[in-house]
Amino acid sequence: MASYASYSDRRRKKWKKSSRSVSSSGRDSTTTEREGHARIIRAISTKLVANNPNPDFTNFRFISVITQEPTGQSFVLRGKHKGSTSTDSAIKMFLTMKDFETEIAMLRGRDAIPRHRNIIQELEFYDSGAVKAIAYPFMTPLQGIVENEALANRPDKMTRYASGVAEGLAHLHAHGWAHLDIKIDNVMISSSDEATLIDFGMASRSTPGSDEIEGKGTLLYMAPEVLKVYLGRAISGGRGDRKKVDVFAYGCLLWAMLSGKLPWEDEMESFGDDVEAFQSHVQELVLRGDSLPITDSSWPHEHVAAMQRCLVSDYKERPNIRDVYPEGRGGGYGLLLRKHPTSPRVRIRQKSSPATKC
Repeated sequence: MASYASYSDRRRKKWKKSSRSVSSSGRDSTTTEREGHARIIRAISTKLVANNPNPDFTNFRFISVITQEPTGQSFVLRGKHKGSTSTDSAIKMFLTMKDFETEIAMLRGRDAIPRHRNIIQELEFYDSGAVKAIAYPFMTPLQGIVENEALANRPDKMTRYASGVAEGLAHLHAHGWAHLDIKIDNVMISSSDEATLIDFGMASRSTPGSDEIEGKGTLLYMAPEVLKVYLGRAISGGRGDRKKVDVFAYGCLLWAMLSGKLPWEDEMESFGDDVEAFQSHVQELVLRGDSLPITDSSWPHEHVAAMQRCLVSDYKERPNIRDVYPEGRGGGYGLLLRKHPTSPRVRIRQKSSPATKC
């Protein structure tokens, strides 16, 4: 959805490749398979846009394709609801039944979460057999806002959006769900300027202490315990707390919002166009306990402190999302740091440190 006009073609390509959601089950898929998947998506989405009205979507007129590249097992079209002249919708089309059922279960199933202003709400959903889709309100991508200006320069927006994401996550967690793919791509800004969580295709029910950790998510936002499963290095079955996986990814999101960059982006230049080598390098940094670098000493202390507490390697030492951010609106941070002055130590990498391939 975002405009990438301010980005070089090389950086745009790296951003997209590094921001894809993955799972350990799909780790060995070939380039040919991925390209074939992309061709299928382009063919289906182009046909839907070209043939209006579509019999499976009598209430919508499709306008354009929002995403043409594979993101999980779905793609998104932009459309207008029948009879509406102003409000657009984002229609998410699913290529697999599993992702569709997961998202519907969260929104309307037996274990559905109550509505919340910081969690996307569906307008309609469709399951005609051949076509499975959910229509959502069309919103502004946070990624596009951050690309134009890092939120470290806009403390009011930083606090509002960071608080909104935390509140949405806390609501999910309170009702027994973990998102498992928190990243800047999955945060939208509503017409009322609320940060809104989207994309629940990887979400899972969570029972702390007995969760089985799966190797899925987005590589640059993955917690160490998730990376170990993804890379086949997990010991003792990969048990943990899925909600704490979200907390780690939230810390990475805070960094992206403050810096206006992809997590670990400053490491990219050493690897040229080799995105896979860059990702492997970052994985090793995370697994050995390095944390994202504080690249500007002027970043607001309260946001940096919250981020560092989220990025602790040992998930047992990470706070619950409610302890990272306050329950109220706009009143500043209710940091766990204030309750417990001695925080777990994290290794901070300085910007001046040269990147070396591992």
